[in-house]
Amino acid sequence: MMARGGWVNTVHGNLELIQGSDATWMARAQKLFFELQSLGRIHTFGGIPGDVEPYGFFGLTTRGSVYVVMNPTQTVTTVTLPPLRFNELAVGVGRIQFRDAGFVPKLVGDRITLGPGQMAMVGYGAYAASNYDFGVQNDVVIPRSINPLPIDFHRSGAGSIEAAFYSPAHGTLRIIVQEMTPEGYIRRTWAGGPPNGENMGKVFALSASQQDKPVPVHIDYDKIVWSGMSWALGEIDTKDLSSGQPLSLRFHSSEKEPITLKGSAYVVEY
Repeated sequence: MMARGGWVNTVHGNLELIQGSDATWMARAQKLFFELQSLGRIHTFGGIPGDVEPYGFFGLTTRGSVYVVMNPTQTVTTVTLPPLRFNELAVGVGRIQFRDAGFVPKLVGDRITLGPGQMAMVGYGAYAASNYDFGVQNDVVIPRSINPLPIDFHRSGAGSIEAAFYSPAHGTLRIIVQEMTPEGYIRRTWAGGPPNGENMGKVFALSASQQDKPVPVHIDYDKIVWSGMSWALGEIDTKDLSSGQPLSLRFHSSEKEPITLKGSAYVVEY
């Protein structure tokens, strides 16, 4: 949030859960970005967040520059960081100062290679020093490799799609479903606020079965209650599947307005 240049950054939840080391980390991040914000030199680049195109934010001072870059695609992608707009500074030697766990980004000059869905922060000049190292986001693990599966999803009812295919023999099966309006625009569905709101795991219901028996699907969006979403992601460990048997996938959205659903699948290795 601070990388986007906003002066007001809201943290939702119970502040008592923030331990001393967490508070220290947040204070370090605030100090860095407040320095960039104070000069009014934070700018965006790339696609619009929500579209499947890499994007990011950067800020600069006379001491150097800081880039925060996001790869929302389901591929390993190399992004060229844009040149600075004010007081053009030599890029020099940069350093990755923060990243998601798993896939290790590679930085060469002004080009950074990111894994699918990965975020990273890069510092140049004074901001490439070790005291600006913010570590690794260990609870977000990015696959080290990803390959698409040629699977056809078909409409099976209002707000529902299905697919049947032979599962891969190894790795993790990743399923992604995007929700859009009939015109092709992103459609966000809201679970409703407390006390009557449901979690998004019930609003976006993703399930799998093999030989008429349910297969566990790991999802994280079931922890979200009131926030609207336009897509769902679930993963199945191939160790939970029977080799050589077809796998059935089903997805249903409780959105009441007319929608279209687009499903895709990938094999990922962690």
